[in-house]
Amino acid sequence: MKKYVNFISNEDFEEVVRTLIKKYEKTKDEMSYKKFTKNQIDPIKFIFDKNILDQSDEEKIKSEITRKIDKTITNAIGDFHEDLLGKIKGYKKYPVGYGYDIKADDNSLYADIKNKHNTVKGSDLKNLYKNLESYIQESGNPNAKAYWVQIISNGTSFCQNWNIPKENLNNPNIFKISGDKFYELLTGEKNAFYEMCIALPIVINKVKNENQYKKMAQNTQIIKDLKAISKNKNIDITTQIFNETFKNYNGFPIQP
Repeated sequence: MKKYVNFISNEDFEEVVRTLIKKYEKTKDEMSYKKFTKNQIDPIKFIFDKNILDQSDEEKIKSEITRKIDKTITNAIGDFHEDLLGKIKGYKKYPVGYGYDIKADDNSLYADIKNKHNTVKGSDLKNLYKNLESYIQESGNPNAKAYWVQIISNGTSFCQNWNIPKENLNNPNIFKISGDKFYELLTGEKNAFYEMCIALPIVINKVKNENQYKKMAQNTQIIKDLKAISKNKNIDITTQIFNETFKNYNGFPIQP
């Protein structure tokens, strides 16, 4: 069988994709009415969206479910890149607690991977820098380098020394790097990131079609639960959402 990409085996690529698909399944399966309302829906936005975008209650609830699931999956996408890069020979992914996400086996490279360039802001930039510096200092390798990886950069492809002049942080062995350049750095292949992107839908479809993967539910139970609760209280779904979010506010709950 033709290889998906040159830098890892087909089995490893499929394993990483399989792990992410399972996270999608788990996230959707765990979405219940209790979980749906736990983080609070914004009833004001709900009623504006319904009326301005001409959405039915069901359409709006489905979009809210998708939004809540998306927040969890966004974090899992970062794990996907770490899992994939950790399969490259000479490198390993490290779990939460180590600080760095990817490390070279010979301690020559440390990386903190962020899915987007604007994930880290303000004072957190200084903390990230100091963490990267500490990995180098503790590496025992005089040639060690540390990288702030931005899978989705600000639109440019780059690998450059990173310093923060106003904090007097200017270590020549600390870099910030776009996703494509980091894939290139670890694989030695200029278009490694591109090749991964091209192969990804092929791998997803293969793994998705495996017998153990069921078609994902549409979370209709949440809608059924909302309808049942609303009917029992003799109110509409929108009113129930207002009452759920603002239950401790003056004047609530709204009565039928």
